[in-house]
Amino acid sequence: MTGHGDLSTAVDLMKAGTFDYVTKPFDTMRLFQRIKAATTLSQRQLADHWFNFEHHEKLASLTTHEREVFAGILGKQTSREIAEAMHNSARTIEQHRSNVFKKMGVVSALELAQNQDRFLLTGGITPFDTTVHDSQ
Repeated sequence: MTGHGDLSTAVDLMKAGTFDYVTKPFDTMRLFQRIKAATTLSQRQLADHWFNFEHHEKLASLTTHEREVFAGILGKQTSREIAEAMHNSARTIEQHRSNVFKKMGVVSALELAQNQDRFLLTGGITPFDTTVHDSQ
């Protein structure tokens, strides 16, 4: 809040990450609305940060084979298709799949994909390659 603001200062502050720029005299209700909006944004950013931290830790706990299965699941491959690509039995892949779900704290491939999408959309960086490799 300022009583002596100018456009140049406002632009510089907004570029630096200021949530809003209010000049005097100001409307009290508008100020309260802006404070509420800033608080809501801050809470959402904190929740995203915490989610990303936890998701990254879960990803890092996966073994190499579990990571390959994870990528296959994201690529909408069946366990049989993943097994063929990894030269394993479907039963082995089912065990890896179960481990992935357990470690990632999900109960379905859809939930796994949604969590991974949220992680990536909110700035998360996957500590391994999740691209799907075709079996040859």
